[in-house]
Amino acid sequence: MPFVAKMPEPYIFDIDQINKIIEENNDSIEDIKDYIAKKCD
Repeated sequence: MPFVAKMPEPYIFDIDQINKIIEENNDSIEDIKDYIAKKCD
């Protein structure tokens, strides 16, 4: 039987929150990166 690594649980992102950030500020790529980084911590 081959070794099977346990996959980590998928990260859940709030798409509405990301869209809200984009709508509020088109230069918000840094904000989105910060949001995703916090989710991945």
